[in-house]
Amino acid sequence: MKIIGIHGSLDSRNHDSGATLFVDGNHIVSIDEDRLTRKKYEGAFPYKSIEYCLGDIKKDDIDIVAYSPSPVEIDEIVKKTINYLRSEFINAKLWLVSHHICHAASTVFTSPFNSGSFLTLDGAGNGIWDFVDKKIHQRERNSIGYFDKDKGIFNFHRINLSTLRLYTAPNGELATSECGTNIFGWFYESICDWIYQKKMNIDHRVFGIEGKIMGLSSYGKFDIKDSFVPYVKSTEFSKDFLDCDNYQYGYPIVQFHYLNRIVDFLETSNYTPEQSAYYLQKHYEDAIIYFISELRKDYLSEDVCFAGGCFLNINANTLLRPLFKNIHIPPYPNDSGVHFGAAVWASYKSKERIEIPYNIALLGKYYTDKEIENAINLLL
Repeated sequence: MKIIGIHGSLDSRNHDSGATLFVDGNHIVSIDEDRLTRKKYEGAFPYKSIEYCLGDIKKDDIDIVAYSPSPVEIDEIVKKTINYLRSEFINAKLWLVSHHICHAASTVFTSPFNSGSFLTLDGAGNGIWDFVDKKIHQRERNSIGYFDKDKGIFNFHRINLSTLRLYTAPNGELATSECGTNIFGWFYESICDWIYQKKMNIDHRVFGIEGKIMGLSSYGKFDIKDSFVPYVKSTEFSKDFLDCDNYQYGYPIVQFHYLNRIVDFLETSNYTPEQSAYYLQKHYEDAIIYFISELRKDYLSEDVCFAGGCFLNINANTLLRPLFKNIHIPPYPNDSGVHFGAAVWASYKSKERIEIPYNIALLGKYYTDKEIENAINLLL
Protein backbone atom coordinates (compact mmCIF):
# COMPACT_ATOMS: atom_id res chain seq x y z
CA MET A 1 0.00 0.00 0.00
CA LYS A 2 1.31 3.45 -0.95
CA ILE A 3 0.61 6.14 1.63
CA ILE A 4 1.63 9.79 1.56
CA GLY A 5 1.44 12.03 4.61
CA ILE A 6 0.94 15.75 4.01
CA HIS A 7 1.16 18.79 6.27
CA GLY A 8 0.55 22.20 4.73
CA SER A 9 -1.89 24.97 4.04
CA LEU A 10 -3.35 26.37 0.84
CA ASP A 11 -3.54 29.82 2.44
CA SER A 12 0.16 29.75 3.53
CA ARG A 13 -0.52 30.60 7.18
CA ASN A 14 1.04 27.32 8.17
CA HIS A 15 4.63 26.53 9.07
CA ASP A 16 6.85 23.46 8.67
CA SER A 17 4.91 21.98 5.77
CA GLY A 18 6.18 18.84 4.08
CA ALA A 19 5.47 15.28 2.95
CA THR A 20 6.36 11.67 3.79
CA LEU A 21 5.97 8.48 1.75
CA PHE A 22 5.44 4.95 3.11
CA VAL A 23 5.13 1.89 0.87
CA ASP A 24 3.90 -1.39 2.37
CA GLY A 25 4.79 -0.16 5.85
CA ASN A 26 8.33 0.82 4.86
CA HIS A 27 9.45 4.40 5.23
CA ILE A 28 10.69 5.62 1.84
CA VAL A 29 11.35 9.33 2.19
CA SER A 30 10.42 12.46 4.16
CA ILE A 31 11.20 16.10 3.46
CA ASP A 32 10.17 19.55 4.69
CA GLU A 33 9.14 22.07 2.08
CA ASP A 34 11.72 24.61 3.28
CA ARG A 35 14.49 22.28 2.08
CA LEU A 36 13.25 22.76 -1.45
CA THR A 37 12.02 26.37 -1.44
CA ARG A 38 14.92 27.57 0.76
CA LYS A 39 12.46 29.60 2.87
CA LYS A 40 12.95 28.79 6.54
CA TYR A 41 9.85 27.30 8.24
CA GLU A 42 8.05 27.29 4.88
CA GLY A 43 4.33 26.92 5.47
CA ALA A 44 2.93 27.04 1.94
CA PHE A 45 1.28 23.95 0.55
CA PRO A 46 4.06 21.35 -0.01
CA TYR A 47 3.83 20.99 -3.79
CA LYS A 48 7.58 20.43 -4.12
CA SER A 49 7.73 17.99 -1.18
CA ILE A 50 4.96 15.86 -2.68
CA GLU A 51 6.74 15.77 -6.05
CA TYR A 52 10.05 14.95 -4.35
CA CYS A 53 8.56 12.08 -2.34
CA LEU A 54 6.60 10.56 -5.18
CA GLY A 55 9.50 10.44 -7.63
CA ASP A 56 8.42 8.00 -10.35
CA ILE A 57 5.23 7.01 -8.51
CA LYS A 58 2.09 8.42 -10.11
CA LYS A 59 -0.49 10.21 -7.99
CA ASP A 60 -3.09 7.80 -9.36
CA ASP A 61 -1.21 4.94 -7.67
CA ILE A 62 -1.42 6.39 -4.16
CA ASP A 63 -3.79 4.41 -1.92
CA ILE A 64 -4.10 6.79 1.05
CA VAL A 65 -3.49 10.50 1.50
CA ALA A 66 -3.08 11.19 5.22
CA TYR A 67 -3.59 14.93 5.62
CA SER A 68 -3.14 16.91 8.82
CA PRO A 69 -4.42 20.50 8.54
CA SER A 70 -2.54 23.46 9.92
CA PRO A 71 -3.54 24.37 13.50
CA VAL A 72 -4.39 27.90 12.32
CA GLU A 73 -6.54 26.84 9.38
CA ILE A 74 -10.19 27.81 9.55
CA ASP A 75 -12.91 25.43 8.49
CA GLU A 76 -13.29 26.82 4.95
CA ILE A 77 -9.58 26.40 4.21
CA VAL A 78 -9.64 22.81 5.45
CA LYS A 79 -12.51 22.00 3.08
CA LYS A 80 -10.75 23.80 0.22
CA THR A 81 -7.59 21.74 0.78
CA ILE A 82 -9.55 18.49 0.92
CA ASN A 83 -11.20 19.30 -2.40
CA TYR A 84 -7.80 20.00 -3.94
CA LEU A 85 -6.35 16.71 -2.66
CA ARG A 86 -9.37 14.85 -4.01
CA SER A 87 -8.74 16.31 -7.46
CA GLU A 88 -5.02 15.43 -7.40
CA PHE A 89 -5.14 11.92 -5.90
CA ILE A 90 -8.24 10.63 -7.64
CA ASN A 91 -7.89 6.97 -6.59
CA ALA A 92 -6.78 7.53 -3.00
CA LYS A 93 -8.71 7.37 0.23
CA LEU A 94 -8.41 10.70 2.03
CA TRP A 95 -7.73 10.59 5.76
CA LEU A 96 -7.96 13.67 7.97
CA VAL A 97 -5.53 13.01 10.83
CA SER A 98 -5.41 14.99 14.08
CA HIS A 99 -2.33 17.14 14.64
CA HIS A 100 -1.76 15.55 18.05
CA ILE A 101 -2.22 12.01 16.76
CA CYS A 102 0.50 12.85 14.23
CA HIS A 103 2.80 14.10 17.00
CA ALA A 104 2.12 11.00 19.08
CA ALA A 105 2.66 8.62 16.15
CA SER A 106 5.90 10.38 15.16
CA THR A 107 7.46 9.63 18.55
CA VAL A 108 5.89 6.26 19.34
CA PHE A 109 6.81 4.57 16.05
CA THR A 110 10.37 5.89 16.07
CA SER A 111 10.97 4.86 19.68
CA PRO A 112 12.88 1.68 20.63
CA PHE A 113 10.18 0.77 23.15
CA ASN A 114 7.66 -1.97 22.45
CA SER A 115 5.32 -0.52 25.03
CA GLY A 116 5.06 2.62 27.09
CA SER A 117 3.24 5.93 27.34
CA PHE A 118 3.34 9.18 25.40
CA LEU A 119 2.62 12.86 25.94
CA THR A 120 2.26 15.70 23.43
CA LEU A 121 2.63 19.37 24.36
CA ASP A 122 2.69 22.21 21.83
CA GLY A 123 1.41 25.67 20.98
CA ALA A 124 -1.82 24.40 19.45
CA GLY A 125 -3.15 21.36 17.68
CA ASN A 126 -5.95 21.08 15.18
CA GLY A 127 -9.28 22.76 15.53
CA ILE A 128 -11.98 20.46 16.91
CA TRP A 129 -15.09 20.48 14.80
CA ASP A 130 -18.50 21.23 16.25
CA PHE A 131 -20.51 18.72 14.24
CA VAL A 132 -23.78 20.58 14.86
CA ASP A 133 -22.92 24.01 13.47
CA LYS A 134 -20.04 22.71 11.29
CA LYS A 135 -17.53 25.21 12.71
CA ILE A 136 -14.28 25.08 14.68
CA HIS A 137 -14.45 26.60 18.16
CA GLN A 138 -11.70 24.80 20.09
CA ARG A 139 -8.19 23.51 19.53
CA GLU A 140 -6.12 20.62 20.82
CA ARG A 141 -3.59 21.53 23.50
CA ASN A 142 -2.07 18.36 24.90
CA SER A 143 -2.67 14.65 24.62
CA ILE A 144 -1.63 11.51 26.42
CA GLY A 145 -1.81 7.77 25.90
CA TYR A 146 -0.44 4.26 26.14
CA PHE A 147 0.86 1.92 23.44
CA ASP A 148 1.89 -1.69 23.00
CA LYS A 149 3.20 -2.42 19.51
CA ASP A 150 3.08 -6.22 19.76
CA LYS A 151 -0.54 -6.14 20.90
CA GLY A 152 -1.57 -3.44 18.43
CA ILE A 153 -2.62 -1.05 21.20
CA PHE A 154 -2.49 2.73 20.76
CA ASN A 155 -4.75 4.50 23.25
CA PHE A 156 -4.97 8.24 22.56
CA HIS A 157 -6.67 10.77 24.84
CA ARG A 158 -6.90 14.54 24.64
CA ILE A 159 -6.22 16.12 28.02
CA ASN A 160 -7.22 19.68 27.24
CA LEU A 161 -8.85 21.88 24.65
CA SER A 162 -8.64 25.66 24.55
CA THR A 163 -11.01 28.45 23.58
CA LEU A 164 -10.59 32.17 22.92
CA ARG A 165 -11.38 34.96 25.39
CA LEU A 166 -12.29 38.47 24.25
CA TYR A 167 -10.88 41.41 26.22
CA THR A 168 -10.34 45.14 25.76
CA ALA A 169 -6.74 46.04 24.94
CA PRO A 170 -5.06 49.20 26.33
CA ASN A 171 -5.80 51.00 23.06
CA GLY A 172 -9.51 50.34 23.54
CA GLU A 173 -9.77 47.73 20.79
CA LEU A 174 -11.13 44.24 21.30
CA ALA A 175 -8.45 41.57 21.32
CA THR A 176 -8.35 37.81 21.89
CA SER A 177 -6.33 35.76 24.32
CA GLU A 178 -6.10 31.99 24.57
CA CYS A 179 -7.65 30.58 27.69
CA GLY A 180 -7.61 27.03 28.91
CA THR A 181 -5.60 24.71 31.12
CA ASN A 182 -2.10 23.37 30.57
CA ILE A 183 -1.42 25.60 27.54
CA PHE A 184 2.37 25.45 27.92
CA GLY A 185 3.22 26.06 24.29
CA TRP A 186 0.97 29.09 23.98
CA PHE A 187 2.45 30.59 27.18
CA TYR A 188 6.06 30.18 26.10
CA GLU A 189 5.50 31.19 22.48
CA SER A 190 3.50 34.32 23.32
CA ILE A 191 5.95 35.69 25.89
CA CYS A 192 8.90 34.84 23.62
CA ASP A 193 7.26 36.91 20.91
CA TRP A 194 6.88 39.89 23.25
CA ILE A 195 10.49 39.63 24.51
CA TYR A 196 11.93 39.35 21.01
CA GLN A 197 10.08 42.43 19.81
CA LYS A 198 11.44 44.37 22.79
CA LYS A 199 14.96 43.08 22.25
CA MET A 200 14.99 43.82 18.51
CA ASN A 201 12.88 47.00 18.73
CA ILE A 202 10.35 45.78 16.19
CA ASP A 203 6.55 45.73 16.18
CA HIS A 204 5.81 42.52 14.26
CA ARG A 205 6.00 38.83 15.02
CA VAL A 206 8.95 36.73 13.88
CA PHE A 207 8.33 32.99 13.75
CA GLY A 208 10.65 30.44 15.34
CA ILE A 209 12.42 32.58 17.92
CA GLU A 210 11.70 30.38 20.97
CA GLY A 211 15.15 28.78 20.81
CA LYS A 212 16.79 32.20 20.77
CA ILE A 213 14.87 33.28 23.87
CA MET A 214 15.77 30.03 25.64
CA GLY A 215 19.42 30.80 24.94
CA LEU A 216 18.99 34.44 25.95
CA SER A 217 17.72 33.34 29.36
CA SER A 218 21.22 32.24 30.33
CA TYR A 219 22.32 35.89 30.30
CA GLY A 220 19.61 37.26 32.59
CA LYS A 221 19.81 35.23 35.78
CA PHE A 222 18.37 36.84 38.87
CA ASP A 223 16.37 35.80 41.92
CA ILE A 224 12.77 35.28 40.75
CA LYS A 225 11.57 34.07 44.16
CA ASP A 226 9.40 37.13 44.79
CA SER A 227 8.29 37.69 41.20
CA PHE A 228 4.71 37.34 39.99
CA VAL A 229 3.99 33.67 39.25
CA PRO A 230 2.22 33.53 35.86
CA TYR A 231 0.22 30.39 36.61
CA VAL A 232 -1.75 28.60 39.33
CA LYS A 233 -1.43 24.89 40.08
CA SER A 234 -4.52 22.82 40.83
CA THR A 235 -3.04 21.67 44.15
CA GLU A 236 -2.40 25.26 45.25
CA PHE A 237 -5.85 26.41 44.18
CA SER A 238 -7.58 23.66 46.14
CA LYS A 239 -5.67 24.55 49.32
CA ASP A 240 -5.57 28.35 49.10
CA PHE A 241 -8.99 29.09 47.61
CA LEU A 242 -11.19 26.07 48.30
CA ASP A 243 -9.56 25.07 51.61
CA CYS A 244 -9.43 21.44 50.48
CA ASP A 245 -6.65 19.04 51.42
CA ASN A 246 -6.76 17.13 48.15
CA TYR A 247 -8.01 17.98 44.64
CA GLN A 248 -9.06 14.80 42.82
CA TYR A 249 -10.32 15.94 39.42
CA GLY A 250 -8.24 13.67 37.20
CA TYR A 251 -5.34 15.15 35.26
CA PRO A 252 -3.25 17.85 36.98
CA ILE A 253 -3.97 21.44 35.99
CA VAL A 254 -1.71 24.41 35.39
CA GLN A 255 -3.84 27.48 34.69
CA PHE A 256 -1.83 30.31 33.14
CA HIS A 257 -2.82 33.93 33.64
CA TYR A 258 -4.02 35.85 30.61
CA LEU A 259 -1.29 37.18 28.38
CA ASN A 260 -2.08 40.85 28.99
CA ARG A 261 -1.65 40.42 32.76
CA ILE A 262 1.75 38.73 32.36
CA VAL A 263 2.93 41.38 29.91
CA ASP A 264 1.74 44.15 32.23
CA PHE A 265 3.90 42.68 35.00
CA LEU A 266 6.98 42.47 32.78
CA GLU A 267 6.43 46.03 31.54
CA THR A 268 6.17 47.52 35.04
CA SER A 269 9.09 45.46 36.39
CA ASN A 270 11.52 47.10 33.95
CA TYR A 271 13.30 43.82 33.33
CA THR A 272 15.90 43.71 30.59
CA PRO A 273 15.06 41.34 27.71
CA GLU A 274 17.60 38.94 29.19
CA GLN A 275 15.90 39.04 32.59
CA SER A 276 12.46 38.62 31.01
CA ALA A 277 13.79 35.58 29.15
CA TYR A 278 15.12 34.11 32.39
CA TYR A 279 11.82 34.85 34.14
CA LEU A 280 9.95 33.05 31.35
CA GLN A 281 12.28 30.06 31.19
CA LYS A 282 12.36 29.40 34.94
CA HIS A 283 8.60 29.68 35.40
CA TYR A 284 8.05 27.51 32.32
CA GLU A 285 10.39 24.87 33.72
CA ASP A 286 8.72 24.93 37.13
CA ALA A 287 5.25 24.63 35.58
CA ILE A 288 6.08 21.81 33.18
CA ILE A 289 8.01 19.84 35.82
CA TYR A 290 5.04 20.07 38.17
CA PHE A 291 2.63 18.97 35.44
CA ILE A 292 4.68 16.02 34.20
CA SER A 293 5.65 14.96 37.74
CA GLU A 294 1.97 14.73 38.63
CA LEU A 295 1.21 12.79 35.42
CA ARG A 296 4.05 10.39 36.24
CA LYS A 297 2.24 9.27 39.39
CA ASP A 298 -0.82 7.83 37.65
CA TYR A 299 -0.56 8.12 33.85
CA LEU A 300 2.98 8.02 32.47
CA SER A 301 5.09 4.86 32.53
CA GLU A 302 8.83 4.55 33.09
CA ASP A 303 9.39 4.37 29.31
CA VAL A 304 7.88 7.49 27.80
CA CYS A 305 7.70 9.17 24.39
CA PHE A 306 7.40 12.95 24.07
CA ALA A 307 6.48 15.08 21.05
CA GLY A 308 5.23 18.56 20.24
CA GLY A 309 7.12 21.85 20.01
CA CYS A 310 7.43 22.17 23.80
CA PHE A 311 9.98 19.36 23.72
CA LEU A 312 12.39 21.43 21.67
CA ASN A 313 13.17 23.22 24.95
CA ILE A 314 16.33 21.35 25.84
CA ASN A 315 16.81 23.13 29.16
CA ALA A 316 13.43 21.90 30.37
CA ASN A 317 13.95 18.43 28.85
CA THR A 318 17.06 17.81 30.94
CA LEU A 319 15.05 18.36 34.12
CA LEU A 320 12.68 15.54 33.13
CA ARG A 321 15.32 12.83 33.04
CA PRO A 322 15.18 11.89 36.76
CA LEU A 323 11.44 11.21 36.46
CA PHE A 324 11.71 8.31 33.99
CA LYS A 325 13.81 5.28 33.18
CA ASN A 326 13.89 5.99 29.43
CA ILE A 327 12.78 9.03 27.43
CA HIS A 328 12.38 9.16 23.66
CA ILE A 329 12.09 12.46 21.78
CA PRO A 330 12.44 12.30 17.98
CA PRO A 331 14.72 14.78 16.16
CA TYR A 332 11.56 16.48 14.84
CA PRO A 333 9.21 16.87 17.86
CA ASN A 334 7.81 20.11 16.39
CA ASP A 335 5.51 20.43 13.38
CA SER A 336 8.21 19.32 10.94
CA GLY A 337 7.36 15.80 12.15
CA VAL A 338 3.61 16.07 11.50
CA HIS A 339 3.63 14.78 7.91
CA PHE A 340 5.76 11.83 9.03
CA GLY A 341 3.30 11.16 11.85
CA ALA A 342 0.33 11.30 9.49
CA ALA A 343 1.87 8.75 7.11
CA VAL A 344 3.07 6.33 9.79
CA TRP A 345 -0.31 6.53 11.55
CA ALA A 346 -2.16 5.61 8.35
CA SER A 347 0.27 2.71 7.82
CA TYR A 348 -0.30 1.48 11.37
CA LYS A 349 -4.09 1.73 11.07
CA SER A 350 -3.88 -0.16 7.77
CA LYS A 351 -2.35 -3.11 9.69
CA GLU A 352 1.01 -2.80 7.99
CA ARG A 353 4.28 -3.73 9.67
CA ILE A 354 6.13 -0.47 10.26
CA GLU A 355 9.78 -0.34 9.19
CA ILE A 356 11.75 2.79 10.10
CA PRO A 357 15.39 3.60 9.16
CA TYR A 358 17.92 3.12 11.95
CA ASN A 359 19.00 6.77 11.83
CA ILE A 360 15.72 8.67 12.17
CA ALA A 361 17.53 11.99 11.77
CA LEU A 362 18.22 11.15 8.12
CA LEU A 363 14.94 10.50 6.34
CA GLY A 364 15.68 12.00 2.93
CA LYS A 365 16.71 10.28 -0.26
CA TYR A 366 20.03 8.54 -0.81
CA TYR A 367 22.27 10.27 -3.35
CA THR A 368 25.13 8.74 -5.30
CA ASP A 369 28.47 10.52 -5.58
CA LYS A 370 27.65 11.29 -9.21
CA GLU A 371 24.34 12.93 -8.28
CA ILE A 372 26.09 15.05 -5.66
CA GLU A 373 28.76 16.06 -8.16
CA ASN A 374 26.13 17.05 -10.72
CA ALA A 375 24.28 19.16 -8.16
CA ILE A 376 27.51 20.97 -7.22
CA ASN A 377 28.33 21.63 -10.87
CA LEU A 378 24.95 23.32 -11.32
CA LEU A 379 26.06 25.93 -8.76
CA LEU A 380 29.37 26.70 -10.47
